[in-house]
This record gives sequence, C-alpha cells and structure tokens, in this order.
Amino acid sequence: MRKTKHIVIAILILLKLNLFASSIDIIKKEHEIILSVPTMMDTGYHIQETNDMVDWYSIGDRSMGPKTHKINISKKAQSSFYRLLTWEMEDEEIIIAIVGDSTVADLESNDFKFCGWGEAFPYIFNANVTVINFALAGLSTRNFLGGVDGKGSDSYWLNLLKRAKPHFVLMQFGIIDKTSKVPNKLTTIEEYKINYEILINEIRNFGGTPIILSPVNRAVFDQNNQLVPWMGDRALAGQEVSTQHNVHFIDLNKITGKLYQELGPNGVSSVIAEGDKVHYSIEGAEVISKLIANCLPSYLKYFLEE
Repeated sequence: MRKTKHIVIAILILLKLNLFASSIDIIKKEHEIILSVPTMMDTGYHIQETNDMVDWYSIGDRSMGPKTHKINISKKAQSSFYRLLTWEMEDEEIIIAIVGDSTVADLESNDFKFCGWGEAFPYIFNANVTVINFALAGLSTRNFLGGVDGKGSDSYWLNLLKRAKPHFVLMQFGIIDKTSKVPNKLTTIEEYKINYEILINEIRNFGGTPIILSPVNRAVFDQNNQLVPWMGDRALAGQEVSTQHNVHFIDLNKITGKLYQELGPNGVSSVIAEGDKVHYSIEGAEVISKLIANCLPSYLKYFLEE
C-alpha cells in the first residue's frame, strides 16, 4: 500500500504568507500567489486546496521534484488553504495513454504498413508502467472530441479515454487538423487551440496529467538538401496552449526536424518507413521514442527502463 503523508500549508489569503517559508517558498503578488515546491527525490505529490479543511481538491498535476504553481487570488471570494499530498514512488504503478494520428499509432493500427512512435513507446519504461495506445490513423482534435464520425456531442474516443482514467495522457494532434480531405476533421488554429483546452480540462477532471507534443516533422528536403519546414504553425499553437494552461510541452516537430536534417536525404531511411515521408519503421519508432523519453517530465523519467 502506498505510504501517504500530508504537509499542510495553511494559507489564509489575506494574512501574511512568510510563515511557511521553511517548508515551501511563497511569493505574493498583486493578483496571485506563487507556491514553489522544493526538490523531493523519489517522492510524488499533488498540490491540494480546500476552503473548509474537510474537502480537499487537487489543483496541480501529478509531480515530482521542484515545481512552481500560480494561484489567481483576484477571483477568490473566500480564504483557501493548501497542502502537499505526497507519496513514495518506488512501488507505484502508472498508466500512460497516448492519443493522436497514424504517426503515433502502433503497427497493427496502421495495417502493418508502417508505424508511429507509439509502437516502441511502451518499451522505454520499466514494469511499473502500462501504456495504452488510443492513437489511430485519421484522428484530429475535432473528430477525437466529436465521436466516431466527427459529428454529434457524444465522443467515442474521449469516452474510452475517460473510462481508462490514465495517470498521464500524451497528445499529439495537428497533421489531420490541417491536411485532411475530410471537412469535419479540419480545424482552424483557433479551433485547434480550443480543442486542446477541452482535452486538458477533461483529462484533469478525471485526475490525469496532460502532456502536449507538437506534430512530427516531415522528411522532405529542398534542392539544397535543407529540410522543408512543416507544421510549424500547429507546433506554435500547441506550445501557446501549454504555456497558458501550465501543461508540459514536448516540441516533437523541432526534435524530429533536427534529427532529419542531421541524417540528411539519404540517411532518413534509417528511421522513416520505406516509401513514406512521415511514418516510421519499427527501428525509427524506437529512435523517436528515445528522443521523447529525454523530454518527459521528471515524474515519468523516474520510470524509464535503465
């Protein structure tokens, strides 16, 4: 059974806040309080809030190590209290879900023609981690949220995710949002950002921690052997949403672009599937998964296979 302890940070919004500096750094500004959690190795935690000291609610994502959390006090009508809910991570079992399009999906979901990086992603973790791959060819943020046929209010894919209740959800959308020939899969940049905001809220509502990855790049070079930029606008949009909502962001567009440029037109065949420009061979999926591993939040890095 997981050992749990509480470090209670009783912060009355209108009182002096330096009383708790010995356990946590607290900075009070005009409209916000910034809680700065110290380094706690091998310890996971949630920041929790209450108004009555009875019902506590998590207000931050599952975390490990140093972290800052901003609290807007201008919108608060009453005093609040905060604490850290902590636990030892050594024996913890974690479920990770990954969602996205064919560049994330596994080999079977892509009819064994090629695969996304999700094919190799489960193997970078130790036995404490279970990875569920919900990615599928042709998924955009719009039809992921709008049901199987991209219409209606009942979302088949989102409901699958909510029933699984993973601890972490890695999301990589954008290619289908921009390039699909099916109109009800397309999104504008603004719609794309709104859909990510909906997904962030839905994931946090069931206690999960969202992570956004920008779309993978494309192995297309110009006559000077320079990689042709692709999906940069979607990458920027994802980064903006992540910053606004304090979500961990992995710029996979930049990471894969750098890799392809280093490999060059002749070398990309070591990762890209034969006859393709964006999908991977199994060996390529392994390479991309390891690059993603380097950029994961510290909480998930704790569970990487040594």
